[in-house]
Amino acid sequence: MSPELVILLLRVAIALVLYAFLAGVFYYLRRDVQVASEQIEETQLLSGRLVIVRCDDGVPVEVGREFRLQPITVVGRGPTSTIIVPDSFVSTEHARIVARRGQWWLDDLNSRNGTYLNGVPLSGPIVLSSGDIISIGRVEFRFEVG
Repeated sequence: MSPELVILLLRVAIALVLYAFLAGVFYYLRRDVQVASEQIEETQLLSGRLVIVRCDDGVPVEVGREFRLQPITVVGRGPTSTIIVPDSFVSTEHARIVARRGQWWLDDLNSRNGTYLNGVPLSGPIVLSSGDIISIGRVEFRFEVG
């Protein structure tokens, strides 16, 4: 084999390796951009809040007060709850709201008086929609996204 042919084959091999490397870099960059954009969309979707819309007399809470939701939010009367509701009808840890796979989920934590979604008692975890009314004790919250 002539030296010119060996040099040509080496140049072609180096060029192929370089193109393969660049293709790999572009593949990983594109994948990272897709993951980042999905995370941004999920973060925007997951900016939820609870707004107190009604409470019975004797419950010391302010109608209209807003609570920003954390990825895991516990509503209850106890000091370990994320949202504290000073109502004797509310359990220490009454209900949990969790952000999971781009959706908000509501679950009752075996409370004595139950948790209601749009007037229906919860029997298990359920997906929340913007505008849903959550009743915990003698307080009603409206769930909002955005």
